[in-house]
Amino acid sequence: MATKADTKRTVKNEQGVNQVKLVGLIASAISSRDGKLARRIEIPTAGAKEVIELICEKEEIFKVFRGLRVNQWVTVEGRIRRQFWRTGATLASRSYVEVFRISPQ
Repeated sequence: MATKADTKRTVKNEQGVNQVKLVGLIASAISSRDGKLARRIEIPTAGAKEVIELICEKEEIFKVFRGLRVNQWVTVEGRIRRQFWRTGATLASRSYVEVFRISPQ
């Protein structure tokens, strides 16, 4: 039977994994801000579609990221990020995928 100390040790040693793989269509032209490139990807599914923002900070994949065409199928690997900021008295946020690998289909 596990003791309370064993349970604490197990929980302490566990780490989550923040990694996503998306396959979809490039849904927007490229934009640039603060040295980062941005686009949107559309993930069509039965009866719905998801549109997710992609942010690319890695200069070594800028060329591939820039070369993509709207409506082109791609596979994207990255991690989910969330950014917070204040607008007046309100706290706002957005979620996006930070791209570390992208490949055209």
